[in-house]
Amino acid sequence: KRSEPPCVGGWCLPGGFIEMGETAQAGALREFKEETGLVGKILRVIDVASRIDGYWGDVILIGFEVEVTGGELNAGDDAEEARYFPVDNMPEIVFDTHRRMLKVIVGSAYE
Repeated sequence: KRSEPPCVGGWCLPGGFIEMGETAQAGALREFKEETGLVGKILRVIDVASRIDGYWGDVILIGFEVEVTGGELNAGDDAEEARYFPVDNMPEIVFDTHRRMLKVIVGSAYE
């Protein structure tokens, strides 16, 4: 659950920005840990999406499926709350690119 603009109080997937000199995979795992307290390993790329002229300008989103390998679930960084939800009982996800990733990975179960 987001604690920072945009969409304060809305739910989204863990994510963030790649830093200079960082691979997409390393950035994804760093952001995953910063926002959830969990350590993971990447299993696969889910999808790639673009957002043109959004809140942060033009961005490319790369969705990774991550297996949790350690840590303890807790909200960190710019998250107010971190939780797991069953696919058939999820809150509204505020970012369209995140909804797209969920549809790719769980199909019509996420509608």
